[in-house]
Amino acid sequence: MSSDLIPILIKQHKKLKKELLQIVILLRDKSNVDIDLIRSEMETFQKDIIAHLRLENRVFYVLLLDKMQKQNKNIVKTQAFISEMNAIETEVLSFLGKYKTDQQIIHDIDVFEVELQDIIDVLVLRIQSEEEGVYQYFMNLQKNDIKK
Repeated sequence: MSSDLIPILIKQHKKLKKELLQIVILLRDKSNVDIDLIRSEMETFQKDIIAHLRLENRVFYVLLLDKMQKQNKNIVKTQAFISEMNAIETEVLSFLGKYKTDQQIIHDIDVFEVELQDIIDVLVLRIQSEEEGVYQYFMNLQKNDIKK
């Protein structure tokens, strides 16, 4: 499982970014907003991000900390990083909770669009931090396991 984990997480990241882009595209034509399709895309995104976060939090980060401890690495900064990622998770889930219904989205679609872009920016930063940071570090730890 751990050898397949990073490619699975990266594939999920790509899917999540694609789903958010689809919502942005749907918002472009303000005179013809398909609110049902936007809500449907939001529901799909919510389902997929929750599944992704479960895999990351319950499997990836647990394995990462375990590998670090077994290799006598200091885990304090990694635990702080995980806490920062959890704060982003809270922000995203709060946004999704705020815009659960058609009425909540359409009530002030301009505010929704700004907040959506803020969420996208935060998620892209998180994804980059993971893919270029902890995922690479995890793979290096795995290589060290193999050498032993």
